[in-house]
Amino acid sequence: MPSGTEVTVSAPGSVGILGDPGDLFGGAVLACAVGRAVSVSIGPSPALEVWQEKRQAVLNWVGDLKVQGDDFDAHRAALSYLDWGMEPAKIACSGGLPWGWGFGDAAPTLVGLLTALSAWKGLALTPYSIAEAACALEHDVFGLAGSPMAAYMAAFESVRFLEFQRRGSANSQWGVYAVVENLSPFAPNPPFAAAHMGAARPARDAMMGLRERWLAGEERVVDAYAIIARLAREGKKALLDGNWARLGQLMNENAIIQSNLTATDSASEHLAEIALEAGALGVRPLGAGESGSVVALHLRPEELVAAWEAAGAEIVPILVGKEDEHE
Repeated sequence: MPSGTEVTVSAPGSVGILGDPGDLFGGAVLACAVGRAVSVSIGPSPALEVWQEKRQAVLNWVGDLKVQGDDFDAHRAALSYLDWGMEPAKIACSGGLPWGWGFGDAAPTLVGLLTALSAWKGLALTPYSIAEAACALEHDVFGLAGSPMAAYMAAFESVRFLEFQRRGSANSQWGVYAVVENLSPFAPNPPFAAAHMGAARPARDAMMGLRERWLAGEERVVDAYAIIARLAREGKKALLDGNWARLGQLMNENAIIQSNLTATDSASEHLAEIALEAGALGVRPLGAGESGSVVALHLRPEELVAAWEAAGAEIVPILVGKEDEHE
């Protein structure tokens, strides 16, 4: 039954510090949430109305729940997944980061909607099931590669080490829960910074093509992602030990391996060059390197932020030190 009072939740974007970029390869990921989140609120209404920022639509019959290629398809996908029907409510989304920037794309919006809608309904969905559902909807509804890392980070937040198992076939891509480890109590303030400066093209085709090559057993791709998973596991130790020089070295190695598999756009390369010139120990383009966004490790992040801002980049703050709510 509906709660009767407004439900408000948030779901942040995230950056992959180490690990495979789309997390579609059964590997490991070291990731951190960013300080830009999607906010979703649900409250009473005489109709089923959905909002995206200041844009509004009223859903009058079940046909309105079909995907229509507009701003409200995430709402429709989440409502359909939960068999919402036409129950009246006001469902509003705001905030977050633009899709295509490499900070989670549709995952935070879908996680926020599924979390808020299930709370309103009194459904006992775990963050694990919400993350998997969001990832599947991102793939099936929006035709995106679908990033388990982004969905899990939107659901769990803070600094996490994630292990994805048994995703080695087309039939096992979704629905296998990840191992989620909270590192924030032991690394409450890692010196990361992230920025965006325009995107050359979306990374969807690159990521889907890589997964197909990986599933086909192409030796070059399989070996590369085995190494990248190892780097993520080594990076976990470096983070917990506060060994920033080693962590930066691992990030640089990860970036080189990924660049040998997919092209990196000029905006990401420019941001990476600025970071290294400003003294960053490590830098990594986000996603498949085609989003125009990077994350870097710098012992004085404020100096790096100033250098990026001087070049016209938009800074995306890292979310650190959030107390864990799921353990």
